Amino acid sequence: MPRYKSPNGTGRVGRDVKRKALQSDEYKNNIKKLADSGVTSKDIQTIYDRCQERKQTKITKNLLVSKLLELLEYFGTRNFGIEESNSSYISKDDVIEMIMRNPRIVTSGIPRLIEKCQIITTKKEGIREANMAIKSNPGIFNKTKETIIKGR
Repeated sequence: MPRYKSPNGTGRVGRDVKRKALQSDEYKNNIKKLADSGVTSKDIQTIYDRCQERKQTKITKNLLVSKLLELLEYFGTRNFGIEESNSSYISKDDVIEMIMRNPRIVTSGIPRLIEKCQIITTKKEGIREANMAIKSNPGIFNKTKETIIKGR
């Protein structure tokens, strides 16, 4: 008995997971939060295109938006007590630039990133010096915790 084949263009209509994720309320709320913090849709598209260049950093737009929001919130908490005019302040533009230079920041886990930031902060003896080191070299997040501690 031959298998029934649906007409072209009608199969798997209800299974488009990516489209459903981009239409979800969570995604729309995250986009609104990013827009409130000053991140434009052009910035998101630029980061998305940069992440799609290598298989290690491929990510869906829905996940990218939520990770970017988490990164901005974390680096915002690191800025507590630092004036925006200070060079050690990590702005949203600095976060975007760090992602463009090292897209693995987005695909790595936020808790692992926080641990590495804490190690850098204790090694540099302060948040201001650590923020400067993180901004100037975002590739430091590709290193293991042991390598960061040893200073290689």
